[in-house]
Order: sequence, then structure tokens, then C-alpha cells
Amino acid sequence: MKYYFRIFKNYLLVLLLICAAFSNLSYGSESSLGGENGISIIDDDQIALEVRFDAIAMAKREVLVSYFLINDDETARKFLSMLWKKASEGVRVRIIVDALYNKIPLAYRNHLINSGVKIKVYNKRNILRLGEMIKYRLHDKLLIVDGKHLVIGGRNIHEDYFGNGDNNYKDRDVYVKGPVAQEAKLYHDSLWEAEHLSDINFKSHHNRCRIYKASENRSPKDRYQSCLEDMKRMSDLAIKEIERNLYQYYSDRRQQILSQKDLVIDTLKEMGVADLERVDRAEVIHDDISRWKRRNGRASTRLYEILMSAEKSIIIENPYLVLTDELEQLFKELISDGVTVSIVTNSLKTTDGILPQAAYLNDSLNILKIGVRLYEFFGDKRLHSKSFVVDDKIAIIGTYNLDPRSQNLNTETLIAIYDKESALLLRKRIEENIALSYELQKNGLPVGRNERLPEVSFTKRLMTRMIQAVFAPFAKDL
Repeated sequence: MKYYFRIFKNYLLVLLLICAAFSNLSYGSESSLGGENGISIIDDDQIALEVRFDAIAMAKREVLVSYFLINDDETARKFLSMLWKKASEGVRVRIIVDALYNKIPLAYRNHLINSGVKIKVYNKRNILRLGEMIKYRLHDKLLIVDGKHLVIGGRNIHEDYFGNGDNNYKDRDVYVKGPVAQEAKLYHDSLWEAEHLSDINFKSHHNRCRIYKASENRSPKDRYQSCLEDMKRMSDLAIKEIERNLYQYYSDRRQQILSQKDLVIDTLKEMGVADLERVDRAEVIHDDISRWKRRNGRASTRLYEILMSAEKSIIIENPYLVLTDELEQLFKELISDGVTVSIVTNSLKTTDGILPQAAYLNDSLNILKIGVRLYEFFGDKRLHSKSFVVDDKIAIIGTYNLDPRSQNLNTETLIAIYDKESALLLRKRIEENIALSYELQKNGLPVGRNERLPEVSFTKRLMTRMIQAVFAPFAKDL
């Protein structure tokens, strides 16, 4: 009987992995640098997008990009248009994107490659390595310009992360100008050479359409020619859209560019953001360069070390809360030493991932029993920011989810900022989201509510309960 139970359990685990990999669920060469870094924590969606465009526009030598998801939508195509222009000007442009979430449209991809952009995918699709392909994913979100400008945080290149979609996220980035950007560049350079990255090459119209030519005897004679015409039409439309996107951006920035202003600083000031915070010490944290991430990888180890250094308080904002054994033990030790641990995460109302939410709901009473103060977000967006404040002295922002995938499977990148003003600012931003949340009582009910899952449809509740019973018990085994 035990043998059959093990088979059943393994079967469920495989199904769970497949669900996690093929849905939209989301879910450090570590360095401590001396020298002054200018830092701005960015919550505003429009500023986050403009800062990316501005940083790319200022590039003189190199633009390095690494993202979990680059989508095919208007926002993403504007981002790609900026990269096309820089490559056309002779700037070296390198893009790394996760193979499962590479949505760059073919016409854009060909134009980018023709302009000189190099593109690689992480852990490409391979049916012979299905388990490995599903498990190990690139989860980085990095933009590095000339080794001195860095944008790091939780946003993917997708309209929902910049307030332009139908289901927008509440997220957070950090813009850095200074020596810590060089450390992110070194990580990107090392990752670029890794054997588990594969080149994306130009795909001619003939190669795209030849399947129709090979089967002309079984299909209308004009299928091949029709395909070629469609591909040319899409290519022409893409280059026109690229030119239109560039005109829109550069016509708005003409005066700043002519006067050689710092475009990022100018945008921040125009949008009411104070000048960059001057920080002496910041640390880029990332995982090892490897196809297979070891359990409790390098990023996890360093993050947990910083959390364990807390003497008074830790406040965390994280969209997916599925505590591993290591995290559970860490929080127990901290709380037993008198450290206050507070976490705000998605409610079932706001989550984009029913699977991790079901696992969290199964474990929420245990998390409360440990002594963690839990808040569930009920705002009008989906919470996606991953942030930590330690003793009001250290601010940490990045891609790291409090779940088994971030600890054991995905590549993750974060920045730790050792600065009191930055930490207090981040705490204030998190507390603004806590104000839109319900705290959970010891019995698991939100304070002031007499039901566990308020503001959630019957269908979503039913689906969640089913997943809680069937899949969620095995989530920690991942």
C-alpha cells in the first residue's frame, strides 16, 4: 500500500510542476561595495518604465538585459524598440530571457538580430529533459547600462507590470547609479557564457514557411507564398512600429538629449521624486552560474544570513508565501530571540496564483502559531513586490519569493541596501500597503471579518479548496 501511495504522490508532484511551469504563476556573486551609489526606490509604474527607457537612451557602450518574461504587447515592444536603436548605433546589446517565457515576436526578433542585438534563452525547451526544463527557470529582472546604471526589482517586461494592462500588479524596483551596477554586469557576463544558455538566431521567412512548401501536394498551392507575404507584412509593420515608438520617445526628450542632461535624474525630478539617495554600501545578491540550482542556493543563503542578523524587527512584503523548512526554522529562532516578524502577502482576492495561495492557506495557521504577524492585501492590484526591511537599517528588494521555487530552483537576484534612510522609506512604502490589508487573528480570520476568504467569488473559493486538498499538501516537497 505504501508503494502505491508513493507512486500517487510522485504523480501529483509531476502534475504540480507542470501546472507551475506552464501557467502564468510566479511564482549573488555577492558583493559588498565601498564607494557612493545613488539609489532610488521606485514603486510608481510609469516612472519605472520611463527610467528603463531613459537608462537605455543614455547608453554609450553596452546594454545588458535579463528577464524571466519579455512579452508581446505594446509596452514590451516599446522596450525592444529602444534596444533596437541602441544596437543600430553600435552599442553592444545582449538579452537573456527564460526560454518558457520568451514572447518576443518573430518580426521584432529578426529586426533586433539584424541590428546587432544578441539574444539567448535560459534552459531552452527540450522534451528529453522535461523535468529539468520545468524545474529550473531564470527568474532574474535586470537592466544594466554601461556598467554604471542598474534597474533591479520585481517587474517583468509586460504591460501588467507598468500599469498598462487589464490585470495590473503592484510592484517595486530600485534604480542604482554607481559602482554596484558593475557587480550586476559581472554576473550577467558570467551567465552569458553558461552552457545552458542557447543562442536565438535570425529565422528567415523561407524557414518559417517551408513547412507549407514541403506539403504543397496536400494543401492549396499558394499556402507557401501566402505565408511569405504574411511574414513580409508583419516585418514591415514591426519596423514601422519601431520607428513610431522611437519618434514618440525621442521627440519628447529632444531638449534633454541636446543639453546632455542625465535623463533618469530629469525624469525622476519631473515626476516629483527626490534626488538619488547617496548610499556608501550596497550588495548585489544572485545565485551561482549553474544549470541545476542546489537546494537552498547562494541567493537564499545570503538572504537568510541577513535576516538572521536582525535584532529588533523584520518587515516583509511578498506575493507568494509557502514557507520551506529552512524559512520556518529561521522565523522560529528570530521570534524566540525577541525579533518581531511581520509579513504582508496576497489575499485570495488579489493573488494571480491559486496554486501557491492554496499552499499558503493550508499553512497560514501554522505561520501564525510561530508568532509571525500576517497581513493579507486587499488593494485593487495584484501584489508582486518582494521586499525586506531589517531593523530599519537594511532594505532588500528583488525577485525572491518566500517559497520553495525561489529557494531551491529558480535563479534569483536582489539588492541589499545598507542605509537607514532607504530602509525607513521602504518600510513606509510597505506600511502603505499594509493599510490596504487585513491582519489575521490567531484563529486565521481577518480582523473585523467573520469569514476567512472575504470578497472572493464562490467559483474561486471552490477551486482553491479543491487545490488545497489535492495539490497544496505537496507544495513544500518542491
